[in-house]
Amino acid sequence: GQWNDASVNGIGDFAFEKECPECDYTITRIWTATDDCGNTATTMQVITVQPGEESDAAPFDLVDVTNGDILLTAFPNPMVSEANVRFAIPYESRVRLEVYNLEGKMMVGLFEGRVPAEQEYLLPLNVSNLNQGMYLCKLVTERETKVEKLIIVR
Repeated sequence: GQWNDASVNGIGDFAFEKECPECDYTITRIWTATDDCGNTATTMQVITVQPGEESDAAPFDLVDVTNGDILLTAFPNPMVSEANVRFAIPYESRVRLEVYNLEGKMMVGLFEGRVPAEQEYLLPLNVSNLNQGMYLCKLVTERETKVEKLIIVR
């Protein structure tokens, strides 16, 4: 291989350790764009680093943006201190349902487990300990990820 850097320049073989002690993690980035009128659009990017083929670990997070088949909603929204989160997916899957702030930090873990196809879930969400503002509710299945905005007002 070849390595070019401002401080290092060279040609040769690169060797890296085969064992990867931190090879199972997720990076979540939240992107928000605001126009001159104050309208905002927010999206979430999920990057999952997982062990290679030699591992027994099963993949979980996928980055695909969902089509409209997944139901994910919260009501009331905007909310003051409590809401209900409703979700259903069209196929059997392991799922995770979490609430993130706009910096990408998980604030609330609502649900994790295997769910059957078309089974509707209704979960209470207490946000009294969160600051006013916008949050993202993220539902991750074995196939896709869906994100919805949550707004807390005081």
